[in-house]
Amino acid sequence: MINNPTSGVFDAYTHYYDLLYQDNNYEAEVNYIDNLLTRHGIAGCDVLEFGSGTGRHGRLLADQGYRVTGIERSAA
Repeated sequence: MINNPTSGVFDAYTHYYDLLYQDNNYEAEVNYIDNLLTRHGIAGCDVLEFGSGTGRHGRLLADQGYRVTGIERSAA
């Protein structure tokens, strides 16, 4: 992993992520993204997701036919 002086901050944040976002409507967010991509004629394309975190958005996009590659610097 690349030495990143802020990685400690993000590693600490991971302990609270699920708690903070437990009520997040990932499905609605992914539907919004899908609608935008469809409106611009690029539905079902390859998606590169930076900061993919837990991968929930990417998995939901993949379920809708996208080919998703997620990049996450934090091992936590």
